[in-house]
Amino acid sequence: YSVRAERVSKVAAQAWAAGDHSLQETQLELERLSKVAVQVEDKSENVVLFRLISVDTSNAKSALGEHAMRLRSALVFWLASKWFDENLLTVTQFEEIKIIYSKDVHRALDKARYVIEDDPSDLFWRMCHWPVELNSELEDVRTRLTRFRTRYMTQLKTDQIQMQIDLEELKSEVEKFICLGDLKQVDDRLSTVLDIEARLTQKGELSEVYQQRESIFGLPSTDYPQIELIQKTFEPFATLWRWASEFGRSLPEWMDGPFTEIDAEFMANECDKWWRGTAKLQKTLEGAPLEVVHQMRAKLEDFQDHIPLITALRNPGLRDRHWDRIGNGVGFPVKADAGFSVSRALQLGLPKNLATIEEVSEYASKEYSLERLLDRMQGDWTGICFEYMDWRSTGTHILKGLDDIQMLLDDQIVKTQSMRASPYIGPFEDRDIMQQMPNEGRKFKAVDSTWRLTMEKTVKNPEVLTVCADDELLGSLNEANKLLDQVQKGLNDYLETKRLAFPRFYFLSNDELLEILSETKDPMRVQPFLRKIFEGIDKLEFQQNLDITAMISEEGEKVAFKKPFNPKDAMGNVERWLIEVEIQMRDSMKDIAHQSFKALSCTERIQWVLDWPGQIVICIDCMFWTREVADAIGKGELSKYGDQCTSELMLVVEKVRGQLTKLQRKTLSALIVIDVHARDVVVDLAKQGIESASDFEWMSQLRFYWEDEEVSFFSGIPGWHPLRSLPR
Repeated sequence: YSVRAERVSKVAAQAWAAGDHSLQETQLELERLSKVAVQVEDKSENVVLFRLISVDTSNAKSALGEHAMRLRSALVFWLASKWFDENLLTVTQFEEIKIIYSKDVHRALDKARYVIEDDPSDLFWRMCHWPVELNSELEDVRTRLTRFRTRYMTQLKTDQIQMQIDLEELKSEVEKFICLGDLKQVDDRLSTVLDIEARLTQKGELSEVYQQRESIFGLPSTDYPQIELIQKTFEPFATLWRWASEFGRSLPEWMDGPFTEIDAEFMANECDKWWRGTAKLQKTLEGAPLEVVHQMRAKLEDFQDHIPLITALRNPGLRDRHWDRIGNGVGFPVKADAGFSVSRALQLGLPKNLATIEEVSEYASKEYSLERLLDRMQGDWTGICFEYMDWRSTGTHILKGLDDIQMLLDDQIVKTQSMRASPYIGPFEDRDIMQQMPNEGRKFKAVDSTWRLTMEKTVKNPEVLTVCADDELLGSLNEANKLLDQVQKGLNDYLETKRLAFPRFYFLSNDELLEILSETKDPMRVQPFLRKIFEGIDKLEFQQNLDITAMISEEGEKVAFKKPFNPKDAMGNVERWLIEVEIQMRDSMKDIAHQSFKALSCTERIQWVLDWPGQIVICIDCMFWTREVADAIGKGELSKYGDQCTSELMLVVEKVRGQLTKLQRKTLSALIVIDVHARDVVVDLAKQGIESASDFEWMSQLRFYWEDEEVSFFSGIPGWHPLRSLPR
């Protein structure tokens, strides 16, 4: 407001100058503004009481009085500037007067005996007498200038002394204010902050005015370091109370206000600003203000616990389907309607289900990004029209200038193909084959209708000659064959898009893939085809709610998934949740291998081989064999390690002769073959006298390592695929 008032004052002074007012009018205006500044204090009480509220008018009265004085100061400054400019112009004009030339002309006329009339002669002698009169006038002007200079310099010193007194008073007020606390009095504290800031701004402006006047009088400029020191001292406390007021106003709005009006991004940014800012303030403040900082941070910390929930529920991508999923996840309907608020969410216990809500919100964000991309792609076509031209004299037209349209189309085809590969494209796709292939669906219905009518006629009269005598039958069947060819081509193209989305579908025939895709609502229909899609998986373990929790081999070996999931999340797209099966297959095998690797170090080997899946046993055993052979080569103890391999082999053989399950026996049988080969390799290396791990005989062996959280054999190719326990 002060900046605006200063601008208004300057504009008012310029408007007064443009009005061509006299000196008397200007003096009357200055007196009027002085009276306004005094009278505004008497217009009303400082506090006006009403029934429910009280209005504090002191700040408004002070601001109006200061505004009147600003207008008066601007007018006085304009008057002084005008006076200086007129004096300068007068001096310049005096300097340009050439009285000597006029005297020379008078002598020339007198010498020529020209009779000068009385009026020109009187005017000439009046002109000659002007310098004497001017000297007297100039002396009077110098006297007045000296008097005015003394008066204004005295006034300037008085104003500067008053400035120092005001600054000392302001400093004293600030010193008292920075010791105040009590977060409940935040409104009063903020009012004081605004008042002190306004006064500091005013003092800063006055200091610039006084320095300008000193420059006019040729005096050295006076600095006012107290202003900067007061501002530096006052700033952290002003910031504290301003933030406390902002947080105090915002918290009730966020907690109990309409949930749909919360700007989650703005809220998170504000809370982060307050949290970081108060963290710095608590390092510099002390006493009661520091207690205010602690109280504010405690409230802020409690509220920040709700920010993830608010952010998740205020996701702009949430649609009705997402709210339904949230409701299913928490066990009761949830919807951010007009009566919903953060407090209501806490009463419902939604923070307990934060993980579920965040997962749905993340899906909504991904889908929302695709939705906006689709909207932009559709918007790109707005206003684009085909251009055409007459084609010779045929009376028809042809298209022209298709390059830009073709370029846009090609670009959007690439974007669409990329979007189709996204796991979040489900809500934007039709899940029924007939809906995804509308043209082929209509053609197939036509063929089906033709076939049914033909068979109805045949059933009523099955005689061959009668049936085949129908003249239209051959044409109908030929047309049906053409339509079926078109349907088959469209179907092949559709199945190809599914295979591109999930390449393991190439292991299935068209009929098998169609059977899966036509029953998207029943994930169990995929079970018979799993062994074709995944070599080592015979079936998946489904819970009652259709959560997939494990994969099971043909031999009955079960491996639990690291992170169970539900096919419903794929929105009916089989390829989506099968991709998730593949991801969980790899992650789970990697996790089990890591656990087994650590377990072998603290478990007897003969017991360890029975505790883990067969593939993991062979893999981890090969890694330990690789490491132990390398150690034996380094120590020169290959022969000793060969004996150890033989003893471990005999323990496994002895175990096989005991009571084992069919699956355990298969695992140990395969392990025995691996152990025999490993023992023979160690014996051969010992006979060849291998002394270094870099010798070719050792480097040429198949070796397994655990590197960068991956299992690698000597070629360095990582991989995690479950394999059946098969005899070697």
